[in-house]
Amino acid sequence: MLSKFEVKGFKGFRDTFIFDLKQKNEYKFNTEAVNNGIIRNSIVYGRNGCGKTNLSYALFDIVNNIGDKASRRKFYARNYLNAGSVERKAVFSYTFKFDDDELVYNYEKESSAKILKETVMINGRTCIVADRSGAVNIVVDLPGADTLNKDIDDLFDISGAAVSIVSYIRSNTLLPDVGESAVFNKFVKFVHGMLLVRSLESNSFVGLNESEKNVCEDIVENGGIEDFEIFLNKNGIKCKLVEISDNDGKDIAFDFDGSLIPFAEIASTGTRTLCLFYFWLMRIREVGRISLVCIDEFDAFYHHELSLSVVEVLKHSGIQVILTTHNTAIMSNDLLRADCYFIMDETRIVSLADTTDKEIRQAHNLEKIYKAGGFSLERISG
Repeated sequence: MLSKFEVKGFKGFRDTFIFDLKQKNEYKFNTEAVNNGIIRNSIVYGRNGCGKTNLSYALFDIVNNIGDKASRRKFYARNYLNAGSVERKAVFSYTFKFDDDELVYNYEKESSAKILKETVMINGRTCIVADRSGAVNIVVDLPGADTLNKDIDDLFDISGAAVSIVSYIRSNTLLPDVGESAVFNKFVKFVHGMLLVRSLESNSFVGLNESEKNVCEDIVENGGIEDFEIFLNKNGIKCKLVEISDNDGKDIAFDFDGSLIPFAEIASTGTRTLCLFYFWLMRIREVGRISLVCIDEFDAFYHHELSLSVVEVLKHSGIQVILTTHNTAIMSNDLLRADCYFIMDETRIVSLADTTDKEIRQAHNLEKIYKAGGFSLERISG
């Protein structure tokens, strides 16, 4: 899982910005929200314009580097570097933990398509270096990579974008699933399973290589219409659904005692966003397919009870989850815990547990404390 992320010089992050997901508190409740010492379910709060969306973009820049998924590089093409940064480069650092092993992937970029330098460290040992800031220098010290051609000028794909040394190794070696190579393989697999849902209002995402087909058609073709109906009813949308077909293919309709109306024609904005959430939920339910999901403003169109239900579903999905929201109604120890909720401003992001000197107990009302100013970034130096 992702345990720590750092970024500098990217979009709104002029100075080093650190998102630390390592567990620091020994709460005895909602323990499923933490796994192997890492916060598995996190919800981020912050005022409009503080950079929550930019944080999600920064987190998923790694997908542009590694893998052959639908990375949507166009999202990153404009205004990639921070306008006030003197260095004119973006610096990223990701720390992953797999069982007892730790892998750190650092890189620097001049633009979304130009990588300057990459390093991979496994359990404190530097195993991979690719420096392209000047004369190309590549070092790979992994079991199974002995025959890899390292005498190359540079690496580019057909679009002219730089190819990550990580992708180059993956495509040109068959690493054994032992030792440091096994940790490297887990790292690549994890990144390939990362999914950023940019909006539940429109099917806009970074990560998985999904077709652009109609969402309702996809639900029908994957046999999910009955389960989708149950899902909607369980979440307060009383309805009966049926499959219909027209010249554009398969679709879903509401069935009003035999009178059929296409889903998209009368579904409310909230119901449509719930439909799109279900589209992604089908992928999340596939064991091993998604490792981490981030949904920006996940409940912008939801009633607070529906927001709670969605978080509960994701909480028990078994994957790492990062959500952003303004909805304090879900800030509760009944749902998660103080170290799972984060407050963000332009320069830092800190868990509720780290913004107060008081001991947080399960019976405490986190929302009430938050609204009363009991959790404040101003208490944190720096």
